[in-house]
Amino acid sequence: MADDSLAPALRSLVLTMLVELEQAGVGRVEAWGREDTAGADCRFFTRDFLAGCGFSPVRRSRELVLMGLDLTTIVRVRPLPQKRRRLLERLRRTAPAPAPLMLS
Repeated sequence: MADDSLAPALRSLVLTMLVELEQAGVGRVEAWGREDTAGADCRFFTRDFLAGCGFSPVRRSRELVLMGLDLTTIVRVRPLPQKRRRLLERLRRTAPAPAPLMLS
């Protein structure tokens, strides 16, 4: 993935595809990913991107890594109610806590 700004949209697309495959009865999905981001190739996701989508390494071949995901282990979660979703959004937007005071 050459453009990191596309990562959220691509992640959403991959996760949607995984749900559809699981609903179709597919038990396992595998994908090749690149080990590094240098010389990014549009034909492959990075290993880190696939890991963020739930894939784990199966084997390596030079700079490529075969990543696999067992769809039978997926646990479905219900969407959060609107009130809880707003609360979580507010918590994410708050400023980080100050560092603790260091006494010498």
